This record gives sequence, structure tokens and C-alpha cells, in this order.
Amino acid sequence: MRKGRYFDDFDETEERPSATPSKLISRPVPSVIDTSAVSAVRPSRLREAEPEAHRRFSRRDLLSWGGAALAAAVGLGAISQTKQAKQAFAAITHQSPATPQPASGAAHPGTHLPFGYFHAFFEVNSPDEVDAAAALGINYTITYYQVSWDSANPDTAIGKALLRHGMKTFVNLEYPFLKCPDGYGHVSDLETIKNLVARFKDSPLTAGYWIKDDDCTYVGDEAVALVGLYNIIREIDPDPTHLIMPGFGDAGSVYRNYAHGCADLMGFYPYPAYSRGPAIEVPEMLRTVRERTPPGATPPPFMGIYQDFATPPIRPVLPVSNVIQQVKAYMDNGASGIAGFGWEAPNETHVAGNDATLRQAIGAVTQWLGQNGYGTPPTH
Repeated sequence: MRKGRYFDDFDETEERPSATPSKLISRPVPSVIDTSAVSAVRPSRLREAEPEAHRRFSRRDLLSWGGAALAAAVGLGAISQTKQAKQAFAAITHQSPATPQPASGAAHPGTHLPFGYFHAFFEVNSPDEVDAAAALGINYTITYYQVSWDSANPDTAIGKALLRHGMKTFVNLEYPFLKCPDGYGHVSDLETIKNLVARFKDSPLTAGYWIKDDDCTYVGDEAVALVGLYNIIREIDPDPTHLIMPGFGDAGSVYRNYAHGCADLMGFYPYPAYSRGPAIEVPEMLRTVRERTPPGATPPPFMGIYQDFATPPIRPVLPVSNVIQQVKAYMDNGASGIAGFGWEAPNETHVAGNDATLRQAIGAVTQWLGQNGYGTPPTH
């Protein structure tokens, strides 16, 4: 999702690893992760093969985690029934009581979306960009690292800009805390995570928390770590209107990394440039989610994220009509909100911040949402 913000030396021509799971995670796993306190559920019947996935350039595996960070990592590794695995999971979840359900939220007037009009955008990183995004109908932002934390602070310049437009942001708790040094998700620096949640849980700018971005390896498994991270957040911030959201790039990503109990809202981003596109990927993504939902429970809703970036000629600028087709595919599959990526993206040459066609697409999405009963931007 970050499209290279932390990988400036990425080589577009390098060979991509296979999407086939490695031996590290191809060993049998139980159908249900034994963490009843958080209801992390695997499918009762594993499919014969992971869903087909177009090769994606997540670039996360290029990170080189330092020895100190690895030493501090909390082991939430192999999904197993072993005593050691259970103890590791208990250490991060603190054996939390049942977590609150996502806010059902009566639909706002003029829309049949559960959270009301919902048009987010990634990498809106400055007050000027906030002003420009708001003018195009954006009412939520998702950014990374320090910019994200500044965005949730009403005393900063970017926080004041968001407040001025009645916008909110999702606090980043994924980078630099979630890692896969051995093919499984690990969460490090728990005190910093707790402090960030405690700091921003009462901010008028907080819409929720972004806890997963690109898969941390092409074949890694972050499911147990995500459920643990969800519970840490919920222990400190029990407000069900603050939505905890991991992101998944395609059907393979959901298959490897999703467990029930890790999300109030899921972010789906099967970009046409890196996958088969939302019309094909989203039904498979939702099927996996349904299969891993316990009897009597409700699957979390999802937010569809459209591609609004390009690097011609490898990834051409998509016509506005194509962006609308992406959005329509998400909504036809039941999306509860829409987002675009991205206003900035260091490894893409064309983004909303510098390309008129990509900015036009944002406004067209806002108009399409209004014309089709999904609400209109609030006025301030």
C-alpha cells in the first residue's frame, strides 16, 4: 500500500518471488486457532490451494529489520496448538475479554452506508493537501508514521486543517511495529503502541486505527499478530465507533493473514496494476472472510480502495471511467466505504498530488457516490 515510501532503492525490473506458499507455512495448521478469548478462527475446511493471486509488488520483504528490533519483537509466530505458541499469544493479548463488536451505526441521512458518507484517501500529508482533498470530497485520511500521529493531534498544523474541514484520520499502528522476520507476524514495542492509543483515543480527529498494510512477506502469516494487536487497542480504547482496520491486497493476502477478531472494518486494495482487480478479487476475499466467521457471528464490513496512481508506461494513468468501475465493483460487492491511493507515493511518478487526471478521478468518485445513494460530503 505504501508503494515504496520506505523502499527508495526498489528496482522495478527485479524478479518477483512466486506467490506459492513456501515450506515454512505450508505445513498443516489447525482449523481453529485456540484463542477463544479473541475468537481467531481459521476455516473449518482448508481449501486445496490458496486463491490465485497476481504477483504484487508489496516491497515489504525488502525491509531489513535491525537486530535490536528483532530482539524486542513479541513472538506471535507459528499458528499452532503448542503450549509455547499459546503462551506467546497470551502475552500479547493479556487474555482479554470478548472484544466489542464493530459499531453498526445507523446510516446517515441520504446514504445507505452503515458509517454514512465515507470517502477516504491515503498519503494526504500536509495542510495544503488536506485543503485540496477536502475540496474533492475526501472526509477521512490514512497516512504513515509521524505524519499519521500529527494528523490525529488537533494542535498540529495538519490536525488543525483536518478539524477545519470536519475530517478524521486513522491512526497508524502498523509501521514500524508489525514485522515478519520468520514468516509469521510479530509485534514489537508494545509500550509505544499503548501510549499512542492512550494519546489519541480521545482526539476529535480519531476515526480508528490502521494496523496492517502490505503483507510483510509474500508468503507470511500475520493473522495471530493482528488479533493480538486488535485486543491491545481495544483494552485501551473500547470506543466501538473507533474502527480498527487491517488492509489486504488481494485474495491471497486475505487467505494468508485474516482471522476473525482482527478487524472492525477491512481495507481491500486489489489494484488493477498489481492484481486481477476488485471485480474478481473481492468475491474471493469475502468468501474467505465468511468461511472464517464463527457461527452466529457477523463478518466485518470492508472499505474498497481504488487505484489512483501510475508510473507510465509500466502502470499507465487509468482513465476516470476505470476508477469509477473499480468503485462500482466495490459497492456492488457490499463495500461500506471507499478510499483512494494515493496523494503521494514515492515510487510512483503520477499521483493525485501532481496529476490532474488522477485528481479529476477523486471528484468523479465523490459525484458518483452521491448520484448512487452513498451520500455527499458534509459541508463546513
